Amino acid sequence: MPWYALKTIVRREFYVRDEIEALGHECFTPIEVRRPRRRRGGKRRMEVAYPRLPGYVFGQFEDIPWLRLTAINGLLGFVRKCVDGVMVPAPIPWQQIEAARALSTFEVIEQPDSGGLPALGAGQAVRIVDGPFAGIKTTVSPTLDGHYKALVDFLGKAHEVNFEREQLEQA
Repeated sequence: MPWYALKTIVRREFYVRDEIEALGHECFTPIEVRRPRRRRGGKRRMEVAYPRLPGYVFGQFEDIPWLRLTAINGLLGFVRKCVDGVMVPAPIPWQQIEAARALSTFEVIEQPDSGGLPALGAGQAVRIVDGPFAGIKTTVSPTLDGHYKALVDFLGKAHEVNFEREQLEQA
């Protein structure tokens, strides 16, 4: 069965995913579990799941149940392509689905240790050496939590992805 990317309203990804799964279809959204900063007077920090690709959910459909899907609040539609002048849902290649699944992190992200590697500066050219985007050249900028963020082309659109220092090397 082919996989499709579905566009959602941002921050409605989990609701749309749950509704599609309730219809009996396989569906996922890559997540990142983070522990946000404490608010003033807060005693605990809870772990929170955030979508790694905001606004997208991936679903597997044999025959697309159009009427049932249009009833889901927060679902905007499919990522489409033009075939003979008609816009049709674009099946996603298996390799991109595996890359999207690999984006999910289930461990809590804490302050990372650079492992003795030199820090990278904002706008520095790097090559990704580990993970689903290995081999891609891009530029990075450091984040406050010690990670690096970079724009990576995925599904025909640039997405901001966080990387650890060990996943990058200077280009």
